[in-house]
Amino acid sequence: MTCFISTKIKSIKLIEMLREMNCINEKYLIDLPRYSMKELKDIFMYRFSLTNCPVSFLDEQLFNYLAEIVYKYFYSNVSVGLAVLYEILQRVINKNCMEISLQDIDNLLKNYFNPI
Repeated sequence: MTCFISTKIKSIKLIEMLREMNCINEKYLIDLPRYSMKELKDIFMYRFSLTNCPVSFLDEQLFNYLAEIVYKYFYSNVSVGLAVLYEILQRVINKNCMEISLQDIDNLLKNYFNPI
């Protein structure tokens, strides 16, 4: 149970942090080193495995899609992907959804974040 509580706290903190990123100069984000899409997918899969949720719950295609979106539109910002991943887990834990689709990822990104 503590795993789920800490997941909720992490997602809230990440969302708050990313909302404050609007005041960061875009030049600094462009100068940051970028992860490749494969590296991002590996990071997201690893962090998901730490949540003790069944690996079969999320399809590898969802990880690929999330990594692609984060790479293309968020300058490989891992925090954005983790916030989305934790929010997806919270929805499942709270029984708000039983299956995650690519559209769910799009909706979360539209609701919480504005790509740079």
